[in-house]
Amino acid sequence: SSFHGSFKPDGCETLPPHRAAFEFVDRLFVATYVEEITYWRATTCNTSMHQVCHELLGEAGLESLGTVCACTGQRGYFVRDVEQKRISVFHGYEVDTSNGKGLWVS
Repeated sequence: SSFHGSFKPDGCETLPPHRAAFEFVDRLFVATYVEEITYWRATTCNTSMHQVCHELLGEAGLESLGTVCACTGQRGYFVRDVEQKRISVFHGYEVDTSNGKGLWVS
Protein backbone atom coordinates (compact mmCIF):
# COMPACT_ATOMS: atom_id res chain seq x y z
CA SER A 1 0.00 0.00 0.00
CA SER A 2 1.04 3.62 -0.12
CA PHE A 3 0.71 4.21 3.62
CA HIS A 4 3.16 6.91 4.75
CA GLY A 5 4.22 7.69 1.18
CA SER A 6 5.56 4.33 -0.05
CA PHE A 7 3.84 2.50 -2.89
CA LYS A 8 3.70 -1.28 -2.42
CA PRO A 9 0.46 -2.89 -3.68
CA ASP A 10 -0.58 -5.98 -1.75
CA GLY A 11 -1.54 -7.83 -4.94
CA CYS A 12 -4.58 -8.06 -7.19
CA GLU A 13 -8.24 -8.47 -6.25
CA THR A 14 -11.48 -8.81 -8.15
CA LEU A 15 -13.91 -5.99 -7.45
CA PRO A 16 -17.66 -6.53 -7.32
CA PRO A 17 -19.42 -4.91 -10.32
CA HIS A 18 -20.82 -2.03 -8.28
CA ARG A 19 -17.27 -0.98 -7.29
CA ALA A 20 -15.45 -1.68 -10.56
CA ALA A 21 -16.79 1.29 -12.55
CA PHE A 22 -18.76 4.46 -11.94
CA GLU A 23 -20.87 6.29 -14.51
CA PHE A 24 -21.33 10.03 -14.45
CA VAL A 25 -23.34 12.23 -16.82
CA ASP A 26 -20.33 13.10 -18.97
CA ARG A 27 -17.67 10.53 -18.03
CA LEU A 28 -16.89 6.98 -16.95
CA PHE A 29 -14.44 5.96 -14.23
CA VAL A 30 -12.96 2.44 -14.33
CA ALA A 31 -10.96 1.44 -11.26
CA THR A 32 -7.47 0.07 -11.90
CA TYR A 33 -5.97 0.53 -8.42
CA VAL A 34 -7.70 0.67 -5.03
CA GLU A 35 -6.45 2.32 -1.87
CA GLU A 36 -8.50 1.31 1.18
CA ILE A 37 -8.42 2.92 4.60
CA THR A 38 -10.11 1.07 7.45
CA TYR A 39 -10.76 2.69 10.80
CA TRP A 40 -12.68 1.40 13.80
CA ARG A 41 -12.91 2.08 17.50
CA ALA A 42 -13.36 -0.17 20.50
CA THR A 43 -14.44 0.91 23.98
CA THR A 44 -11.96 -1.47 25.61
CA CYS A 45 -8.24 -1.16 24.97
CA ASN A 46 -6.27 -4.31 25.83
CA THR A 47 -4.00 -6.95 24.27
CA SER A 48 -6.93 -8.87 22.75
CA MET A 49 -8.01 -5.71 20.90
CA HIS A 50 -4.46 -5.40 19.55
CA GLN A 51 -4.67 -9.00 18.32
CA VAL A 52 -8.09 -8.44 16.70
CA CYS A 53 -6.79 -5.29 15.03
CA HIS A 54 -3.74 -7.12 13.70
CA GLU A 55 -5.84 -10.08 12.43
CA LEU A 56 -8.35 -7.85 10.66
CA LEU A 57 -5.97 -5.26 9.23
CA GLY A 58 -2.56 -6.86 9.12
CA GLU A 59 0.10 -4.22 9.76
CA ALA A 60 -2.51 -1.86 11.15
CA GLY A 61 -1.76 0.44 14.01
CA LEU A 62 -3.61 0.31 17.30
CA GLU A 63 -3.79 3.62 19.11
CA SER A 64 -4.95 4.12 22.68
CA LEU A 65 -7.15 7.18 23.17
CA GLY A 66 -7.69 6.98 26.91
CA THR A 67 -10.24 4.21 27.47
CA VAL A 68 -10.94 3.92 23.73
CA CYS A 69 -8.80 2.10 21.16
CA ALA A 70 -8.62 3.14 17.53
CA CYS A 71 -7.45 0.68 14.87
CA THR A 72 -6.33 2.11 11.55
CA GLY A 73 -5.11 0.24 8.50
CA GLN A 74 -4.45 1.03 4.87
CA ARG A 75 -3.76 -1.21 1.93
CA GLY A 76 -3.55 -0.86 -1.81
CA TYR A 77 -4.10 -3.36 -4.59
CA PHE A 78 -4.54 -3.55 -8.33
CA VAL A 79 -7.90 -4.53 -9.79
CA ARG A 80 -7.67 -8.03 -11.26
CA ASP A 81 -8.21 -8.38 -15.04
CA VAL A 82 -9.25 -4.75 -15.50
CA GLU A 83 -7.81 -4.90 -19.03
CA GLN A 84 -10.38 -7.60 -19.85
CA LYS A 85 -13.35 -5.31 -19.10
CA ARG A 86 -15.46 -4.22 -22.06
CA ILE A 87 -16.75 -0.72 -22.38
CA SER A 88 -19.71 -0.14 -24.68
CA VAL A 89 -20.74 3.29 -25.89
CA PHE A 90 -24.21 3.76 -27.35
CA HIS A 91 -24.65 6.87 -29.43
CA GLY A 92 -27.72 8.14 -31.22
CA TYR A 93 -29.11 11.19 -32.97
CA GLU A 94 -32.40 12.56 -34.29
CA VAL A 95 -33.11 14.03 -37.72
CA ASP A 96 -36.04 16.23 -38.75
CA THR A 97 -37.41 14.50 -41.86
CA SER A 98 -40.62 16.55 -42.04
CA ASN A 99 -39.31 19.48 -44.08
CA GLY A 100 -39.67 21.79 -41.07
CA LYS A 101 -43.10 20.57 -39.87
CA GLY A 102 -41.60 19.37 -36.58
CA LEU A 103 -42.27 15.63 -36.97
CA TRP A 104 -39.13 14.14 -35.49
CA VAL A 105 -38.08 10.60 -36.26
CA SER A 106 -35.41 8.76 -34.29
